[in-house]
Amino acid sequence: MPLDEGESLSRSVQQIKKACQDIKNAVADLGTGADSIARDKLRRIRTTVQQCRDKNKTVLESSDAALQSLKEQFHSAMSEFDRVNADSIRKERQTFRQAGAEVLAQEAGVSAGEQMQVNAQKIRPIDLTEFHTEEAIQREKLRNAKDIETDMRDLKTTYHEFNALVNQQQSGVDMMENHVAESHSLIERGHGQIQQASRHQKKFRKIGCIIGVVVALVVVVVIIIAVFASK
Repeated sequence: MPLDEGESLSRSVQQIKKACQDIKNAVADLGTGADSIARDKLRRIRTTVQQCRDKNKTVLESSDAALQSLKEQFHSAMSEFDRVNADSIRKERQTFRQAGAEVLAQEAGVSAGEQMQVNAQKIRPIDLTEFHTEEAIQREKLRNAKDIETDMRDLKTTYHEFNALVNQQQSGVDMMENHVAESHSLIERGHGQIQQASRHQKKFRKIGCIIGVVVALVVVVVIIIAVFASK
């Protein structure tokens, strides 16, 4: 760790811690007879801390591990200073506004009671026409919203009725599909029986033809035998 960088960073930490305590002391004097001195002291303290921040900027950005502990102390001290400084700024603004109000009151020479009387004289009757108009508009919007809600309910009821009707008709459609399927099965069965009967008819026709031929042959043979027997 470079000795000059570490020493500079350590001194800056001590200065910032002292600046935090000095700011608290200066804030306590705000709004008192030493107000201007306290404000000047706060400006000088802030300048000193800013110089410490700028002077150690390069050291804080370095990656030297030996300075890590001092860096953490520096950041911690700066965080504390930023918090105390923010409180002091708010206190300065508050005391400045209070002092300004007191000066204005003294310059005007007006007491609190007189100021209330002046404010009361400035009060004017309020025109309620605009409020009535706005109320009528809001009522009209509410009425339209209720009408829309009623229409939505009617639409929902119609949807449920239509859905129920579709479900009822669906049962009839399913029954018709079953009947069609049964009819198709019966038609196929009848077609098979017709084909079977046609095949049987063809067989019977062939058998009839064969029997006829056999009978004719038998008759011819009988005739021939009878002719030869008569000779």
